[in-house]
Amino acid sequence: MSTKTLSKKNISSKVLILSTEDIDYPQYIKINPILDSKDIADIQKWIENFDLPVMNKSIFSKNSQTLFNIDLLQIQSHTQNKFSLIYSMTQKMEQMGKVKSGFFKTVYSREQTTSTGIGSSIAIPHGDMKQVNESCVCCATLYQPINWFNEEKVQIIFLLATKMNNAFEENRTKDFFRDLVNFSENQEYQKIFLKLNNKKSAFNFLMGLTTK
Repeated sequence: MSTKTLSKKNISSKVLILSTEDIDYPQYIKINPILDSKDIADIQKWIENFDLPVMNKSIFSKNSQTLFNIDLLQIQSHTQNKFSLIYSMTQKMEQMGKVKSGFFKTVYSREQTTSTGIGSSIAIPHGDMKQVNESCVCCATLYQPINWFNEEKVQIIFLLATKMNNAFEENRTKDFFRDLVNFSENQEYQKIFLKLNNKKSAFNFLMGLTTK
């Protein structure tokens, strides 16, 4: 596309323009008249780093959103086994004062006896409420799916810590599970979430905000 052609069009700043000349536009790549390997590599790099827009309406309700914390997100983790993943997630929750030191043991003991997978490559591990100081959800996405229980594969994990000691906590937990069911049935949301490569964009996604 040339500068002359560009000036005649109203183009969103989220669009990547390929041009054979320098143009006054924030998102463009200058290429050769005939694409070479460098041009292709530059285009691929832009696609990989592009901050995907997040849907303006979150699948998680305002009540559920209060359980999330940007510091309790692990995005595109390269962890290859369930033990390491759950341990790192519960350790972060403990460091933030959300759970007690015995929380990990109660979570992993449950995992050894039954699956917490709910389908669609999603799992919801959870521990004993007596080991919870403050209700929260630690969320992780994985670079590649891992074995979860028997032959089951998982790539999105919501580690739930709830107290359920009053009506507010009970209603918030019910809202979260309802929203989670909706999330598990929405493949488009799952695909977008898995493509996000940093905590800020992932948190914005959960909050229903547009990424910057």
